[in-house]
Amino acid sequence: MSIPLRVLIIEDNDDDLVLILRELRRGDYEVSHERAQTEAEIRQALARNSLQAILCCDDGLPHLSAPQVLEIAKEIAPHLPFLLVSGAMNIDNAIEAVKAGADDHIPKDNLARLVPVLQRELAEKGRIEQIASKGETAPLTGSWRSLTTILSALQMGWIEITIITIGAIITTVLFIEFNWSERLEWVHSGTSLLVFVIFIGLAMGARHGRHVGSKRRAEIEMRAAQLTEEIAKRERIEQTLTENNQTFRAFIHTTPLAVISLSLDRKVQVWNAAAERMFGWKQEKVIGKLMPPSLEGAPEEIVHLRDFAKRDSQIDMEVTRHRKDGSPIDLSLSIAPLRNAQGRINGTILVLADITERKRADTQILKLNRDLETHAREMKIANEQLKRESEERIEAGQVLHDVNRQLTASVDELKERTRQMQLLGEMSDALQACSLLNDAYPIISHFLAQFFPANIGALYLHDPARKLVEIATTWGDVKEQYLETIFTSEDCWALRRGQIHHVSADKDGLRCKHAQHTSSYVCIPMIAQGETLGILHIRELNPHSFLDATELRLAITVGDQLSLALANLRLRDELRQQAIRDPITKLFNRRYMEETLIREVSRAERNSQPLSVIMIDIDHFKEFNDSFGHEAGDLVLQSLAKFLSTRVRGSDVACRYGGEEFTLILPSATLDLARKRAEQIREGIQSIQVKYGGQTLGPITLSLGVAVFPDHGVTGEAILQLADAALYRAKQAGRNRVVISSE
Repeated sequence: MSIPLRVLIIEDNDDDLVLILRELRRGDYEVSHERAQTEAEIRQALARNSLQAILCCDDGLPHLSAPQVLEIAKEIAPHLPFLLVSGAMNIDNAIEAVKAGADDHIPKDNLARLVPVLQRELAEKGRIEQIASKGETAPLTGSWRSLTTILSALQMGWIEITIITIGAIITTVLFIEFNWSERLEWVHSGTSLLVFVIFIGLAMGARHGRHVGSKRRAEIEMRAAQLTEEIAKRERIEQTLTENNQTFRAFIHTTPLAVISLSLDRKVQVWNAAAERMFGWKQEKVIGKLMPPSLEGAPEEIVHLRDFAKRDSQIDMEVTRHRKDGSPIDLSLSIAPLRNAQGRINGTILVLADITERKRADTQILKLNRDLETHAREMKIANEQLKRESEERIEAGQVLHDVNRQLTASVDELKERTRQMQLLGEMSDALQACSLLNDAYPIISHFLAQFFPANIGALYLHDPARKLVEIATTWGDVKEQYLETIFTSEDCWALRRGQIHHVSADKDGLRCKHAQHTSSYVCIPMIAQGETLGILHIRELNPHSFLDATELRLAITVGDQLSLALANLRLRDELRQQAIRDPITKLFNRRYMEETLIREVSRAERNSQPLSVIMIDIDHFKEFNDSFGHEAGDLVLQSLAKFLSTRVRGSDVACRYGGEEFTLILPSATLDLARKRAEQIREGIQSIQVKYGGQTLGPITLSLGVAVFPDHGVTGEAILQLADAALYRAKQAGRNRVVISSE
């Protein structure tokens, strides 16, 4: 249940007022307050005599200080607790305020003390009022009422009042027990008054002692609060130092620089991870031991560094040391002294950076500078000679100037040609490493973009059988301009004439049909060994910066290189095809079939999939040769090969095994699928009519044997033999049939 509390708060800051009221309400007080900021407002609030306490929360009002507020409070309401709540007042000011009569002081940064202190003062006030209420049961009259008023005005405590009361009783007894004569009445009155004054003095002494004790208690509490705050500050400082120390250690062990700390006797105290990597010694091998000798340097350097450790300065130098494995290392060395808590130097810290590469680069730069200086001197001599000659021959000077300019241009041109020749060599090497035409196209695109970065274009290949030219690869931002992907050889003047065809925007000329959408272009025919391979088509992006004469020569050279490279690739491809293809049927030959079978069986085993092999033999093939000749027999073989090519999947492999025997490798094909495929081939071949010399050779029938991995065998050789055996069983059973190996 909340306790009603009515207080006077002297505060001019709204935020501080809210904090103080919030703290009071946390102490279960139902607070009603009056706020005052001037002397008139304070006097009016105190005159209403409805307050329970005074909180002076500001020591710096515009026209009123805390001591002045305290003086007004003691004048009007001395019985009310007076508490100072201040953030600006220091300890000495707080003590002086308590000495002046304030009951206690609470710092604004420690408002948690406000409620306990207020409860204590209110309890003390209630106890005093309770004692006072018990003493008022007998009515006071006459001089006793006046005495009580005087004591109240003197702010006497109950101890002082008790002493004065005893003095008053003794004085009264003196009047009653002794019947002094009227003649000596003034003497008796004086004696009684003296006795009463003595007791008042004793009471005032007791009151002074009580106030001195109260002030001393307040001073001790303030000093204790100050000590507590100092301890808290020290703890915060220690925590900050600990965090900084942890951060420093983390930095030491993560920095790429080697950090080494040495004591005055040159023993290692810190050896970070970078030092381990840089020099080769592990941390546990060097900590607490002398610096490795290979890192100390020459004796005179050691003496120099030891003398430096005794001075309060930092030194930076470059040195050469040796790693654990004996290899030299160039270092940038920074040394600074370390101090203990008393400020005395107790060691050194070394920060080292590996500058071996930089030193090597500096050496190379120095050599280049010397070469440049030599060249500059030579050029200077040549220039002086030219100057002398120009002075002798003024007219010849201009000629020399022109020659020099032409020479510079020639040097630049030579550099560019050198770069182009290097690119040509690199392109030639890369194309020679290709085994297929498709591998060459990205390489050609890459190098053409470097030869002609300011242009776009395409490489077209010629198909003489169809008389078509198809795009093979492009370079540059071809999205901005339209490039034909396929056209006839008649659409290009370079192909029709067999020579370069150059069209520019500023000249009229014959324009190729495939280049109607551009103003400037060049088509270079690529011819090798008397065969037209295609064209190199280069198109402008900027009409004002198209190919000059030098670039045109380069384009012709590149076209010639590409012609030779493409011819070699085509020849290589033809040779490869001849090596793996049967010359009569154009199917894969037996050697390719055997290599493929080994590869496909391994893949099927790895993927846990089946693989089927179909062996095919032409029935009565010898009769075709005997009746119509070998050319007719070759025609039968070619017809079957063409038929098989139309009946296989992209992953299937059709081969001529030898003579009139053929082999089909069917990856991932089950036994049922292989059986159906064999039946389809057997039935389909019978519908083919082969004509030779104006006559039909008769129907073709086939005998087929089927074997499946891994059902019938676990190796390619075994599957092939089982399929061949099934084939012979089919021939023995009457031919024109399919036989499964397991049947």
